[in-house]
Amino acid sequence: MKSPGSTASLRAANQRRVVNALRVRRELSQAEIARTTELAPATVSNIVKELSAAGFLEFERGSGRRG
Repeated sequence: MKSPGSTASLRAANQRRVVNALRVRRELSQAEIARTTELAPATVSNIVKELSAAGFLEFERGSGRRG
């Protein structure tokens, strides 16, 4: 069982935040997801990559600029 403050439970909670944001509005940029969920852009990027690799999410590479 995961402890409430474990890295795994935090990762799962962050994934839920991203998925819930996408349920409300299906087409969001990663920057918009970060603002909506109040997660760091790097965290959102990693979650999007993980969800995409697992087949739960499809995303288009945009023409966004790097910060």
